[in-house]
Amino acid sequence: DTTRFTFGGRWTTEQKTAGIATDVIDPLGGAVFGPPNNGGIIDEIYDSSTTRRFNDVTLKLGLEQDLTEDVLFYATYSEGFKSGGFNGTSPTAAVAATGFEPEDVKSYEAGIKGSFHDRLNVNFSAFKIDYTNLQAAIVSNGGAPFIVNADADIQGAELEVVGIPTEHLLLNFTLGYIDSEYTRFDGSPENVGTQVNGVPDWKTSIGVDYSIPVSGGGEITLHGDYSWEAATTEISPAGSQTPLLQPFDVLNFRASYRPENEKWEIAASVRNATDNEYWLSTGSAAAPGSPIGAQARLPAPPVSYLLSFTYFLN
Repeated sequence: DTTRFTFGGRWTTEQKTAGIATDVIDPLGGAVFGPPNNGGIIDEIYDSSTTRRFNDVTLKLGLEQDLTEDVLFYATYSEGFKSGGFNGTSPTAAVAATGFEPEDVKSYEAGIKGSFHDRLNVNFSAFKIDYTNLQAAIVSNGGAPFIVNADADIQGAELEVVGIPTEHLLLNFTLGYIDSEYTRFDGSPENVGTQVNGVPDWKTSIGVDYSIPVSGGGEITLHGDYSWEAATTEISPAGSQTPLLQPFDVLNFRASYRPENEKWEIAASVRNATDNEYWLSTGSAAAPGSPIGAQARLPAPPVSYLLSFTYFLN
């Protein structure tokens, strides 16, 4: 009664067909170098079509053990798979047909979850993730984005604490640490041993929820949360790393009202309340000879104000 096992398996097959052409184009639509009805194509470098099929079997194993009525130990092993693909920016037909290989990942995790007096929950986990043929983005010497394969090792730990000091107040805190490095990097061996692109060492968050009973039934819930992430890095052509995404923090607020015995809720919220400007992801690493600053990056949304109405079906 205190021990549970989980076993799962998944078989995946995917077939991808890519038609990739590279042409020299007249930016004026053919008005200068050719008749208008040719779409402005001056010369065709290549035009290819290729098909690849990807197959994989992934497994999941799990163990849960009740150490006491309030403390649970668990351990899991799981595998993941992402099919390969093709680079639309390939310089030649041969490179376009080759593409990049499927990505495989093996994940190991163990942890403890504890509940104490229905007022305090403490969860701790440690994990290790091994990537084979990680699909990493770089910027080629010519400035075009390109997908290559790499191997990476990632390990870390996470702590989560949730406390309910009073009937109407809930507090939560999380802290995570991640150590990562590339162990292989196709085309750029100087990147081996550097931090995996876009993975921060540290991140943490704090959240508060306070509920206020309303006369006549229902309640108002006030929520606030603050999160922080350490800097992440870019890979330079020399294999060294410099901060690409600076440390950032985000503050969010939300207020909601739900009447008693009703199936609807109305809420108002503010996201990124301090209007911080920061990048969400690096998107790619640099390659030797890449133009300075040639990384794809995604900016975070500015301060946002939202009003929402939710209807619950059950």
